[in-house]
Amino acid sequence: MNIRMLRRDEVLEGLRLTWEVFSQTTMSGYTPEAIEGFREFIKYESVIQKFDNKELLLFGAFADDGLKGVAALTRENHISFLFVKPEEQMKGLEKLLFDQLCYYVGTTGNGKRITVFATPSQAATYQQLGMNSSGVPFTDKGVEYLPFEKILAGPEKKKSKTGMIIAIIIAVFVLIMILFGVLVSFFVKNVRTAIENQAPSQEEFFTGPEDEDYYPEDDYDFYEEDESVLMGIDEEIKKDLSYEWKDSYYTKEESVSQTSYIDFDVAYPEITGLQDDKVQTKINDAIRETAMQTVNDYHLKPSQEMKEKLLKADNGYIVSYVNYKVTYASEDLLSVVFDEQAFTPESENGKVHLRTVNIGLKDGKVYEAKDIFKLNDKFLEAFRTTMQDEASDEDFLGEYKDDELKAALEGENEILNPEFFIYKKGIEVGYDINPTAESDESEDFNFAWVTAPFSFTQAEAYQSDSDFWDLLNE
Repeated sequence: MNIRMLRRDEVLEGLRLTWEVFSQTTMSGYTPEAIEGFREFIKYESVIQKFDNKELLLFGAFADDGLKGVAALTRENHISFLFVKPEEQMKGLEKLLFDQLCYYVGTTGNGKRITVFATPSQAATYQQLGMNSSGVPFTDKGVEYLPFEKILAGPEKKKSKTGMIIAIIIAVFVLIMILFGVLVSFFVKNVRTAIENQAPSQEEFFTGPEDEDYYPEDDYDFYEEDESVLMGIDEEIKKDLSYEWKDSYYTKEESVSQTSYIDFDVAYPEITGLQDDKVQTKINDAIRETAMQTVNDYHLKPSQEMKEKLLKADNGYIVSYVNYKVTYASEDLLSVVFDEQAFTPESENGKVHLRTVNIGLKDGKVYEAKDIFKLNDKFLEAFRTTMQDEASDEDFLGEYKDDELKAALEGENEILNPEFFIYKKGIEVGYDINPTAESDESEDFNFAWVTAPFSFTQAEAYQSDSDFWDLLNE
């Protein structure tokens, strides 16, 4: 079991587990007002802001098959919540998480105690973890809470040893003054450095323990400001366009039942100013449908097969958070990229999606990868090589023959969903990877999506006779 801080892209997964376990183990003892309060507290938009501002730390317990438990700690060393999947409870996992919280507090010099407000049903668990009652019970939103705390021993005190060190330093200093006066400054400088290094710096409060194994990767940065794919795309927006776009949103959040919860926050551009209203409506419909794919598939427009799946699913948590970026805009063409974080009944650990839409602005025609490239052997060879370079894996897609890669680019593969977008440097084409639990190939991919970049000059060598290229070159 690996206990560590959650990365930013794991926060949503942690919150999904938190709500599921809360619904199964704790909700029955809460009033409707308290349930709503907790749901608001763990809302992604609120938590991710606290996460980015270093106000809330999230720790996870990871097994080989995924996240099993999660805990949240405030800057004031207060445990906001600690939840472990029901099937993993009473196996010591709660203690592992709790010990990690104590370790973090103790090694960052951030106080000498850790606290929690426990419900009566949780009191025994926190007592077993070594916490003691620390105050008078109180009631909030109809729920009784008991304050608990644990006084941390902290690092071993070195008062006596420090006194000995000082005595030795003085003696050595006198001896050095007598025998080696010219070396005084050298020794004083090193002694001062040694003493200063014993005290934690203010920066350590934010960066956490320096143990080499504490973070999952050597280059791990817990407080990354934004990991969105959109930030790295250089857009090409032509000047003096006759149209513009504005932000539009679809939002919905509700608890369908005690174990089912939906949360949608989908952003997409809405085009205004085109001369042909019918074409404008067609374009906006295409943009919205691309952004709303998860919402439509699981909530607004589910198929009969999907309805049956949802009725049988143990996991009733459905989430879709979508951001967008217009990566190319001219009088004739528009390219939009969507970055989605989603949870659905099939995605136990969550999913990141790359979705794209490329539209001709004169007639509202939507272009796909199969429309703009000649999917011949020459292109497939260049495509495979570039995809492997982007994945830094020479075996990436190695199980797929050329005709299978072609079929995937034509939209005939359930796992590899073709996507492409235009941007400042050229065209990127690749796959949004959507492995499913039923697929034998679901463990073959370590990526949510991969795209191969082609400069405009490189792309010309493989272009089809589609009018897309005429619009791009105008």
